[in-house]
Amino acid sequence: MIRAHKGLREEYVRARVLSLATSIVGDVVRTGETTQILDILADNRLSQETTDEAERRGWKSVLVVPLLASPRRAIGALSVYSLVKREFTQWEVELLQAFASQAGVALQHSKRIQELRALNRVGQVISGIGIEEILWQAYDQASQRMDTTNFFICLYDKPKDQLRFELWMNEGRPLEKFTGKVSGLTGWIVRERKHLLINDYDNEEAYLPIKAEIVTERQKAWLGVPLLSGNEAIGVISVQSPRANAFSEDDVRKLEAIASQAASGIENARADRPGILTEDAILNAIARAVVDTLDCTHCSIFGLETDHLVLKTAQGVFAEGLQGKTFKLGQGVAGWVAQEGRSALVPDTGKDRRFEPGWSAKGNPQSLLAVPIFLETDRIYGVISAEQDRPDAFDEQDLRLLGALAAQASQAILNARHIQRLETLNRVGRELATQLDESMIFKTAVNAVFKVLGCSHCTIFATQNDLLVPCASLTQGNHVKVTRTFSSGEGFVGWVAKNGMSILTRDARRDDRFSMGRTRPDVDRSMIVVPVQIEGQVIGVISADQDQLNAFDERDLQMVETLALQTGQAAANAAMYEQRRKDIAALQRVVGAIGTTTDPLPIIIEEAAKLFGAEYGSIRLADATSRQLIPQAIWLKDHTLPKDQLPENVHIRSWDVGITGYVARTGRAYRTGNVRANDPYYLLWSDSTISEMAVPLKSTDDKVIGVLNLESPKADAFSPAQEELCKDLGHLAAAAMEKAQLFRELDDRATQLEKLQHATAAISREVEFGKVIEQILSSLVSIFGDAQCGFRSYDSKTGRFGEQLTTPDVADTTKALYPSSKGMSKYVIDSKTAYYIGDVNAVVPEGMPRVHPTLIANGVRAFACLPLVKGDDVIGILSVGLGQTHDFTKNEQQILKLFAAQVSIAIEKAELFGYVEERATRLRELQDITARILREPTDPAKVCEDVLECVKQVFKGARCAIRFYDPNTGTYPKWISRDLDPRVWDSPPRPDGTSAYIVQEKKALFVDDMATKLETGVTGIRPEFRDLEVKAIAHLPLIAGDNVIGLLYLDLTEPHHFSENDKLFLNLFSNQAAIAIHNARLYEQQTHANEQLERKVRELGVLTEIGRTVSNLAINQILDKMYEEMSKIMDLSNSQVQFAFFDDVKDEVSFPLAVEQDDGQTIDLVRWGRREPPYSDEAEN
Repeated sequence: MIRAHKGLREEYVRARVLSLATSIVGDVVRTGETTQILDILADNRLSQETTDEAERRGWKSVLVVPLLASPRRAIGALSVYSLVKREFTQWEVELLQAFASQAGVALQHSKRIQELRALNRVGQVISGIGIEEILWQAYDQASQRMDTTNFFICLYDKPKDQLRFELWMNEGRPLEKFTGKVSGLTGWIVRERKHLLINDYDNEEAYLPIKAEIVTERQKAWLGVPLLSGNEAIGVISVQSPRANAFSEDDVRKLEAIASQAASGIENARADRPGILTEDAILNAIARAVVDTLDCTHCSIFGLETDHLVLKTAQGVFAEGLQGKTFKLGQGVAGWVAQEGRSALVPDTGKDRRFEPGWSAKGNPQSLLAVPIFLETDRIYGVISAEQDRPDAFDEQDLRLLGALAAQASQAILNARHIQRLETLNRVGRELATQLDESMIFKTAVNAVFKVLGCSHCTIFATQNDLLVPCASLTQGNHVKVTRTFSSGEGFVGWVAKNGMSILTRDARRDDRFSMGRTRPDVDRSMIVVPVQIEGQVIGVISADQDQLNAFDERDLQMVETLALQTGQAAANAAMYEQRRKDIAALQRVVGAIGTTTDPLPIIIEEAAKLFGAEYGSIRLADATSRQLIPQAIWLKDHTLPKDQLPENVHIRSWDVGITGYVARTGRAYRTGNVRANDPYYLLWSDSTISEMAVPLKSTDDKVIGVLNLESPKADAFSPAQEELCKDLGHLAAAAMEKAQLFRELDDRATQLEKLQHATAAISREVEFGKVIEQILSSLVSIFGDAQCGFRSYDSKTGRFGEQLTTPDVADTTKALYPSSKGMSKYVIDSKTAYYIGDVNAVVPEGMPRVHPTLIANGVRAFACLPLVKGDDVIGILSVGLGQTHDFTKNEQQILKLFAAQVSIAIEKAELFGYVEERATRLRELQDITARILREPTDPAKVCEDVLECVKQVFKGARCAIRFYDPNTGTYPKWISRDLDPRVWDSPPRPDGTSAYIVQEKKALFVDDMATKLETGVTGIRPEFRDLEVKAIAHLPLIAGDNVIGLLYLDLTEPHHFSENDKLFLNLFSNQAAIAIHNARLYEQQTHANEQLERKVRELGVLTEIGRTVSNLAINQILDKMYEEMSKIMDLSNSQVQFAFFDDVKDEVSFPLAVEQDDGQTIDLVRWGRREPPYSDEAEN
């Protein structure tokens, strides 16, 4: 909200800045004309949102005035609403227009301040350069504004109170850096923090605030300004001229502006601000700044490549079709800018013939700005283009702002390239320093020049007599073979080689030194040719060319000259190395015969004496413990004596006396030309000795292991160069001695490896686990002699030790089931690394385990413990105990490591063999058992007993049982066992016990150790079982079809690891047992059914026979016949049969003993198989 002017009736108006989205406001902004609306609700030009708000707030009329930043450009609008419908007076309109005009100007100024801040931010982002570059930039800026033929910048070192002159140009040439006192005119400027201008030194010398101190030549005009950081001067910038009145007050202001920028940059660099950005990052930062600062819809930055523009980056609204396109010079507005090198302001692209549709990021923009990016005065890098989707969006000030951003981009890109070049120089310098081959040096230099300059062609020529022969060449990034040569003085290359001076030409064809016949007629427009020198002598020439005019500048020349200097130094190093290589080749010839003998020292001393013309010489070993020098070989005039042929007068010497003793003690070589005149260390050996030279023999760890000593009867017989060569010979001698020691160690290792090979072969022949372990222990004894060796298997799943086998002398050591938490076994198992103790009585480092006291009591003095690893698991540990203290060497540790690996493989193979054999045994047992339980499947109880008996035969000492299960009722009706207490089995299984778990999951339950945690779903074993000391169980379901018909229980009184073979056997066996029991049940049921059926058949037969016969018989005969047939069906030997009659009239059943027929005959109705009283109701009662 903007407060209304006090001249307006405040109770009737409100003011606010409206969005350009409102149509009436957009018209005002576009036309720049004031508009009144008498009735807001009736005017259709207003947006619905504005109308709704007006109705809600009670607004009736509105006055809209443009905010003018310039007479023809509006940057917004100011709206005043009235609460009553009325027309604003002319005075009110003019008053509001004046107010809006002031507001527009203020807003425009605010925008420019923001733009300047944006420029500053961009500058901060892309100007992370070093102090040296800042100083050179200040020099360049000053050179563009005044005469800087004589110029310097110095920095004030406050802690040391010194002036460091970092940059000094004297008559246009740079001087070396130097430091000076804070005195003279420069010191006064630092102290007073003021500028000083001298127009004519001769006339003003008497009036100067301090006496001047002349460093070079006295100049007439002198101007100096301080580099100010806050209230302190951190340095001085000064220009001088031999002409009086060369500088004015305007120059003072210019130099102070440059000094201010330089001081800020120096402080930034000292504060370790972020480093230089890459070109892509710089362009991205510029593009973002353009979009943010100019409020444009899109910004594109194009790079110029030969004759076309390529999109480098873009920000804002961006069309995919623009990505990857290239545009010719002159095409579109940006192409015109790149071709002409001038900026373009297009208020309306539809009216500009340079604009081409399709170049825009979004349709056809209405306004467009484009400015070129110059890297140098006349070198165009590319174009920055800004777009807006409305006309007249930009003005001249926007164009100047875009130009400023382009200038910042240019400077930042130059800085980035310069830093990149410096980094390349640094990298190439390091790379050249490591090269010792001249051809590789030249190839590296060519690559570096090509990368730094981005040239089209580069060649390095080497001088050969009077010719310059090409050594390495690059064209368009590819190595090519160049055959052309130049004679001295011919063309640019020959001229540079002859005169030792560089050439920079921006158009080669205009230079008289150019040789057209030696190059391509269509290229090579710009060239840099630089000599490569060693100590002032030209050894080669670097030539770089580009097919464009003005492609190179002084910076490029300076870079190539630096590369040429590095190349020359590298070539000098290579030459020195080559000479060194020849010296070493001579030394190698001296010791060439070393490898053919076990004692090379006699050969070394003989060849050294011959090489240096010595009459006497010796090689002595240095024993630091006894401080003695022990002779190994000597040279006596014309022959060598090895150690076993030394005469009695060649004694072991103390290293506290003599030159050799001095060299042994200090490790420094010693050379003297007159031992009698000036040598305090001399110990007389030969009366004729005058000159002596001794060098130390040092091991690879820089310890003195011996001394090589040479003596001559001549004065000053040994030169410094010979001393250096003798040092090299001493290195070779030391290496030979170490080599001999190494050979001895290798011989010992070969012996141990041979033993290891025999041991491995012996182990690999065994397949039985116990015999494999015995062979392992025997092999260890053979390798280490009288050693106490042991093996213990380990189960990583249970954390328990298993089988233990040892040599007889350690059979009584500890046999704990679990590793001790702080013991050596635990440490080796957890770390999976070997542990060696050379002396069991020595102090053990904190946190490391000690040897078990039992082993120490058994005479062990050195001990090694190694893990046996299979995959990621430790399967055992191997131990070696020695009766004497012993430092296990690296060779021995490597031997043991290899042996442990072989042992692991052998154990794994033995376990695999055992597994296969056990599996075969289990399968055979399963086959026999299956045949046994299936032979007589007539009695389920008998089958169950056979099943239990078979399990007990396989698992000795096991207690077994079978419990039947009825899936229909969920009950356990019966159990069978001969081993288990009936009191345990008579109680039904618990719902959360093992039986219920197995029935529900239909899978076996194996518990190796009842002390461990059971599977999820099983709460535990009932206490009665624990009372029976059950330690391991295997409970399996008996499954017939899809139903569990019973459970097989196997209980062991000791923990037992059920192997995969055990589980396979038990699962297969339980399946076979279930089938057998189920079949026995089915057989029993079928037999019973068959008996019932036969009985029914017999009954039906009797009834049928009775029916056929009784119809022709008398009653007495019928009764007899019925009794006879009943006897066939059942046993009536101990029974009585009585026939009953049913009287359907009386509805009674009577049991008469006899009946009387019509003929008076009495028929007996009782039949019995034994003599008993006849059955009657009375008798029953």
